[in-house]
Order: sequence, then structure tokens, then C-alpha cells
Amino acid sequence: MDDSVATNTATFRGTYNLVSDLGLLPSATYEQIAYALGGEIATVDNNGLVTGVGEGTCTITATAKDGSGVKATCSCEVHNVMVSGITLSESSITLMLYEVSQNPVTAEVSPNNATNKHIEWSGNSAALSIDQNGEDYVLEGLATGQFELIASATDGSGITATCTVNIYQP
Repeated sequence: MDDSVATNTATFRGTYNLVSDLGLLPSATYEQIAYALGGEIATVDNNGLVTGVGEGTCTITATAKDGSGVKATCSCEVHNVMVSGITLSESSITLMLYEVSQNPVTAEVSPNNATNKHIEWSGNSAALSIDQNGEDYVLEGLATGQFELIASATDGSGITATCTVNIYQP
């Protein structure tokens, strides 16, 4: 039994193809390789595609299933992909006093492969009632005037976008 081991190190954001970089068993098919992962920093599928799910380091071992003992390890360093921008569907909206509107403004996070795309909605609590449940929220105008609805990334990037909310009394 040959216990030859290839070792490699990878630093990535998002996803990474382990098999192509390790060069493990160039003639092997994906079904002939078993993967073992140490830690909860990443996941690896049956095709060797590694996806970062946390930030930090982990070790992945790929082993040939043919009994040869050939294996390769890769120490992976995973970095979060931070939000760099938020684009809102509207720059301003108008509500009647005490009107309730579900998701009147939607947010698109960039880059598309950001690790945490969650948005938290906020505004002047004396003028806007915001009831958020996951990505959905309900907005109600509580006072007349012009106020800001703020969409904030929750990944620690500090990225925000604002929409003007005009509330009038009919």
C-alpha cells in the first residue's frame, strides 16, 4: 500500500475547486475520491467543490477509494466576502398616514457572492413602524413628513442604503 500524500494550501473567498488544484489521481473520477473535512469552516461536495461557510482555517483530506492509500490534504483559509454595496428598488416612496405596506422597497446586495446577504431595515421609530421577519418586513407610516428608511448589511461591513419615505395625511 502506497501512503504517498500530496499537500497544498488554498486561500479563497466563496468556493474553490479542490481536485483541480491538488492534482490528486489525474485519471480518477470524482466518484473514486472520498473527502474528509476537519472543522466547520467549509463544506466539500462529492466533486471536490469547497464552499466556505465560516471564516478561518480547516484541513480537507482527499483519499483514493481504490485501496492504494493515495491521499492529498489541503489546508484551506476561508475569508468572508463582505458586502460592498446595497442597491434599493426605490429611491423614494409615498405612504398615507397609518398605511401599512409589505416590502415596499427591496434591496439587492453586491457582490453576488457575499457571504452574508442579510439586510436589516430601520428608520425613525417615531415615524416608521418596521416589523421585520427574515428578509420580509412590513412598513407603517406613523407621522406625516419625510423620513429615511435604512437598509443595513449585517455582515459588519457598515454598508447602508437609504430610501426617502414621504408620509402624508389624506
